[in-house]
Amino acid sequence: MALPYGLLMFLVVRPLLARLVPARQRAGRLTPGLLSLVLIGLLASSWVTEWMQVHFIFGAFVFGAVMPREGAERLSHEILERLEQLAVLLLLPMFFVVAGLDVNLRTLDLSSLGTLAAILVVAIGGKLLGSYAAARTRLPGRQALAIATLLNTRGLTEIVILSVGLQKGVLDEELYSLMVVMALLTTAMTGPLLRRIYPGRRVARDIAQAERAALGTRA
Repeated sequence: MALPYGLLMFLVVRPLLARLVPARQRAGRLTPGLLSLVLIGLLASSWVTEWMQVHFIFGAFVFGAVMPREGAERLSHEILERLEQLAVLLLLPMFFVVAGLDVNLRTLDLSSLGTLAAILVVAIGGKLLGSYAAARTRLPGRQALAIATLLNTRGLTEIVILSVGLQKGVLDEELYSLMVVMALLTTAMTGPLLRRIYPGRRVARDIAQAERAALGTRA
């Protein structure tokens, strides 16, 4: 059922959602009716993937992928503005609490530290080297390394996927705990590492160069 579902979302639902943009422009704002349509579509897509025995998070992700992009900046901003406060202030802290309750570091021993080290080497090496190699095709070395550092951040998405893996029995409690620690470490290291690779003075210089280029003047 995954293939017909994907075709339906991209060939049928996507053009229908594109009609939200002119509807929002005619109304001059995001009306409750338009927001209701978006939420109903989001929940329906999540329910369908859960019914297909694919986790509902993938339905939500696909629905986000088919949302209109061109000319929809104001629409997207207003949707986020309506939902972000509830999600960030209430749902996100609750999720982190629930995810944290499944982490049990007391079961870890010295062999677990070796496993954690291997996970960190693969996770950090794969992200940094792969992202750097891709970015280097278009950008100077320092900028490419900065992008690779940012992409090394796991953050919320990683913990969501790990929670799904634990619920589905793909991960046991020990491996789940180690992977959560990896997600936290790779997220925490991003700020200090990025400041060393791309310090504030270089950021200020790049901004100044971009502003001079926009004004059409030479450095």
